[in-house]
Amino acid sequence: MDSPFVIYSASAGSGKTFTLASDYISICLTGPSNVHRQILAITFTNKAAEEMKERILKNLQKLAAGDSSENFQAFKAEIEKKTNLSDNILKKKAERVLFEILHDMSGFHVITIDKFFLKLYKAFTAELLTSWNKAPGVDETYIQTLAIDSLISELGTNSELTKFFEDYLNITFNDSEYIQDPTFILREITKKISDEKAELFLNNFQNINYEDFNNTITKLIEYKKKLLNEVNQINECTKKIFSKHNLKREDCSRGTLYKLFFEELSSEEINLNDTINKLQIISNKIKNNEFQSYLLNSSIKNIENINSLAKCFESSASKLLARLIKVRLIENILKLSSLLILLRDIEKKIKEVSEEENQVLLSEISATIHTFIRNEAADFIFEKLGNRYHYIFIDEFQDTSSRQWENIKPLAHEILAKNGTLKLIGDPKQSIYRFRNANSQLMIELLNHKKTPFNISPEKKVLDKNFRSAQEIVNFNNDFFSKIKKSIWNFEKDSYHDVVQNASSKEKGYVEIQALNSSTADEYEEATLNHVKEIIRDCIQRNYRYGDIAILVRSKAQGKKLADYFQQLNSNEQTFEKIPVSSQDSFAIKSNPKVKVLDNSLRLIKNPQDQLLKFKIAYDLIKLKIIDLNGQSEHQLYKEILNDNQCFFTYLLSTCKIQKNHSLLERIRYTSELRRIPVHELATQLVQFYFPNERQDPFIVAYLELVYDYVEKYRSSDIVGFLDYYTHQIDEDRSINASTTPDAVSIMTIHKAKGLEWPVVILPFFDYKTFQQEMQIIPLNPNRYFLGAALVHIYKNQNWPEEDDLEEMRKRYVQEQMEDAVNLMYVAFTRPKSELYISIKNKPYQDEISHLIKCTVFDGNPIASESSVYVKGVKATQKSKQQTEISPQPLQTETTTTHWRDKLKIARHYSLPQAQKISTGSKMHQILSQCNHLNDLKERIHSNALTFYERNILQKLVEFIDGNDELKAIYTAPKVVTERAILSNGQFVIPDAMALIGDVIKVVEYKTGHPSDAHLDQLRHYVHLLSQGGQKAEGYLLYLQEDGIEMRKISA
Repeated sequence: MDSPFVIYSASAGSGKTFTLASDYISICLTGPSNVHRQILAITFTNKAAEEMKERILKNLQKLAAGDSSENFQAFKAEIEKKTNLSDNILKKKAERVLFEILHDMSGFHVITIDKFFLKLYKAFTAELLTSWNKAPGVDETYIQTLAIDSLISELGTNSELTKFFEDYLNITFNDSEYIQDPTFILREITKKISDEKAELFLNNFQNINYEDFNNTITKLIEYKKKLLNEVNQINECTKKIFSKHNLKREDCSRGTLYKLFFEELSSEEINLNDTINKLQIISNKIKNNEFQSYLLNSSIKNIENINSLAKCFESSASKLLARLIKVRLIENILKLSSLLILLRDIEKKIKEVSEEENQVLLSEISATIHTFIRNEAADFIFEKLGNRYHYIFIDEFQDTSSRQWENIKPLAHEILAKNGTLKLIGDPKQSIYRFRNANSQLMIELLNHKKTPFNISPEKKVLDKNFRSAQEIVNFNNDFFSKIKKSIWNFEKDSYHDVVQNASSKEKGYVEIQALNSSTADEYEEATLNHVKEIIRDCIQRNYRYGDIAILVRSKAQGKKLADYFQQLNSNEQTFEKIPVSSQDSFAIKSNPKVKVLDNSLRLIKNPQDQLLKFKIAYDLIKLKIIDLNGQSEHQLYKEILNDNQCFFTYLLSTCKIQKNHSLLERIRYTSELRRIPVHELATQLVQFYFPNERQDPFIVAYLELVYDYVEKYRSSDIVGFLDYYTHQIDEDRSINASTTPDAVSIMTIHKAKGLEWPVVILPFFDYKTFQQEMQIIPLNPNRYFLGAALVHIYKNQNWPEEDDLEEMRKRYVQEQMEDAVNLMYVAFTRPKSELYISIKNKPYQDEISHLIKCTVFDGNPIASESSVYVKGVKATQKSKQQTEISPQPLQTETTTTHWRDKLKIARHYSLPQAQKISTGSKMHQILSQCNHLNDLKERIHSNALTFYERNILQKLVEFIDGNDELKAIYTAPKVVTERAILSNGQFVIPDAMALIGDVIKVVEYKTGHPSDAHLDQLRHYVHLLSQGGQKAEGYLLYLQEDGIEMRKISA
């Protein structure tokens, strides 16, 4: 009998969803009626939740139908093993469970963790002392962007804020470590606000004003001076040791020891990193009895007690190191102090914007629940939930954050105390979301029985069979990651404890690692791109389909590089065989720098005082090499923009930042004049202004098409209306695509590929850093550093003071990032079914993941100067083109009005009428399914989640209902149920909305297409079935159209 607390260690391809679905169904088959209402299954993404729901329902349907197909027998056997039910009883019970779930979908609790907390938040608003009418702000990035915009709008009027911002710019552009986008760091660091570790530390700055903060910084600077004075005094004492023992420069080997104390430590500007490194070497050599190596043999003879001398130097080195390491940390703190106070101000702005938008962020919901649990007796809440739920499943447990686990633990404790069941499933090796607060250590501690929060220890179950990959791929990964675990690299070995798997597939498979020889970065890039092309062509010749192949990359920039290469290759008429590729990230219209210049220029014309937009435009123009800086630094340019009060476009012209070959020259002097130009004409002239020779660029073409689509569709040339349309109705992943066929090679990042699989996976440019210098908010001892927290850089090899456990903290940050690098490699290596191709540098740097691959695969032996290859297995030729299941693609059209459009295929999500109706229809049904009253509909009109088009339709629906007494009676009835599955006369029906008005059941169906007899037939069917029960029934068919609402009525 299973323990009530089970934790599954589920490596890649081990059938995690299979296990969860079989456990869920087994409980339903052996439990009482409607037991599904007592099961809470938590996932981390909507996609995973939908996949689990679909898997449960499909498998129940097959069990109920007595499916005897070969590919279903393994699942059926697992259910029979867990339930001990005969075929006949199993079938009947499956029919009952399927009926119960479909009849009560609202009780089918397979949801994301965010939705669970949202339900908790809404259900207990009174207890949590929160506002019940705030909408959850799903898009935190949108709120953060508004907050940054609001902050930057105060520049120039708020002198203290402006000073901090200028300091921030000085640091940003005087330091080569930074990306030269003036808003990039602000946007990135704003993400730290939702970092669970940093949140508590930021509270230290809530009530500090600019003056007090400056005073604190002054104290820190004085403390640094004091430490440097102490360094000077210690150094002077150390020099006396030389005099005492009559040691001169010529007595020291290469003069190293003498130069350190008499020159480097005596200079006015001490090179901290270099000096600290030398002092650490001295200290280590003395500890290893190697001090004599600093002195010439002839000098050693004249020293009476060499050990005593060594101890003197060791003592000095130790004292100097303690102070210099502290000075280096203080400089680190001071360097980012202006950014820290800006971050504090942005956090305040986020709260203000959230209030203005009447939204509560999901991170705030989790934090509110966490605070309540810590400070109040929350037992009664979880006791209520514990009475409702008897089973908890948590999928992808390695991605759970510390706060999320703390919020769930009281409920889990309540359920276990009432003899319920808790099942966790995940794989610490696939933890790659630490930037989202994921803490895989929670799972590692439970798996190794190091720590359990309950009175019962978990039963560990290892899913050690791989059902995805061919034998050689499984064997390669077993060997590779086992070698790493054995100490090739010092990282958390516990997470790879269960790395070895058994291959279920009989297919042999193939693994190839190619070390490409190149002298320069350009040569390596060219060699890699050609290598990928040849791999794809070889696979196609062996009867693979293009859709069977995926190219996985570390960054979007690498994906764009590959996408551009294949796009250029395919546009070349001399290319014999085209290679269709698909990449939403790389072909995304909104992320293209030229499109961003055009879009931000329109926004600046709408709002000329927005400094942030000016920075963004300037940054992209520099990136595109359109702005000529004439030797000026980026920093100087941004400061000029900040202090310049004239029209931005005029500024670009008057300062010769842009060539004067445009048609806006006469009208560009005043932004107010630009606003009068129709948006389609303005967009076209902006293209001429910035890109006079690139009007056939596919991204520019795609953007102009969006402008023309808006003008044609809405009969409006208003710039404000278009920008609202572009922001809310055009998806972020809206892309141009070089292929009209869904059978294309996929290009995506490794992070997005998690959970997916392909027959062939190619990993080019597999040389990412194992550690990237990053910024973190850390706690400090205010009695020592005058601040309770600070924003600092984390460096791999720059240690911190040992006191207050600061050095341990830094080591932990470094260790975690290096673990993430290995985990990302594990995820990448476990995506293929049949063939895996990896290409790396022939001579990688030690801090690159390819160095680890070379050391592991080639047993540490250096690879020859020429290209080298590692091969495991044999390539197989497919018997025929595999008919892989291809997911639905966005509708694609080929426009033919001008010559350049003959080759351009733009993936349209909303602008095409058919695609728009499909997408909007689905979204409108989702919105309306959540509205049980007329007031709900009215509230949703003001939601930021709606597009311009959706808000327009919803507004017309509310007006139509208000003006129709019959519909108004339905939508103001005491109880309106939406999309509720009901059984009538032996058949299931799921109307969009129903209400009982007197003795008549009123049924409402929504449609967004053209009126159709099929729609009326469907509604007649519903009304007829409902009237079979003896009650009257009436139906209302509402067509939701842009130009108004049309209604048809049906009576029994």
